[in-house]
Amino acid sequence: MALLQSSPAFCVSGAVVASSGNTPSAGVTPGKSSACVPALGVKSLRVGALQIVGRVPGVVSVVSGRSSIAVAVSSQKRDGVEQELATIDLVTDSGASLETLREKLAAGEWEAADAETRRLLCVLAGEEAVKRKWVYFSEVKFISASDLTKVDSLWRQYSNGKFGYSVQKKIWNNSGKSWNTFFRKVGWTRPLDDYQDTYKKFPLEFMWDVADPTPEGHLPLTNALRGTRLLEAVLHHPAFDNVDEQAKLRAKPASLFG
Repeated sequence: MALLQSSPAFCVSGAVVASSGNTPSAGVTPGKSSACVPALGVKSLRVGALQIVGRVPGVVSVVSGRSSIAVAVSSQKRDGVEQELATIDLVTDSGASLETLREKLAAGEWEAADAETRRLLCVLAGEEAVKRKWVYFSEVKFISASDLTKVDSLWRQYSNGKFGYSVQKKIWNNSGKSWNTFFRKVGWTRPLDDYQDTYKKFPLEFMWDVADPTPEGHLPLTNALRGTRLLEAVLHHPAFDNVDEQAKLRAKPASLFG
């Protein structure tokens, strides 16, 4: 189930703008790109070669000469609070495209998005990871912080902040960095008996939906059957240092004198 199905969606392809429930007020300058994203009241902005103009909810115009377009979603509400969402360039530093991941997430195809994320991690980690079709923990350092942040941002945006590596790191920190506690919280294990848990069977026992009762941080999956070193390397990646910094700020006692 797609989280954003209830919101109007716009598609940009050449000079065509399709929007449910709104009449386009701005044209689209033809370019080399096409994209469909949820329409959540896009504002005027420019990021690099991309220009987005629109003041009517669900109506935008796009000017882009790049071969892959950046996704612009202006705002959404979480816990009753409107939040600004970043514009994400769908091209990685190595030239790989995140368009397929964005499409799967936007459609609410969570299992397919999870598989695409694992494929992308191999691509971002290097040729050897691509050949073996899984990432060795020591290769995580070869993934740029920018690229890992983009992947994480797409997951967070389309799940309304429920899924993503940064979400998992926050849960891991709050679990005292205990893997058993973390696995239970994100729903990757089930009780085996009164004393121990066991990993759920992939893919049947995992939850491919953003709606409850799927736990926060359940996706994306990282194989821990060979151990936790890969997942630990991902969560320790510099791309997610801000999670630790935010935790320190929340833990710091408030002062009347700054």
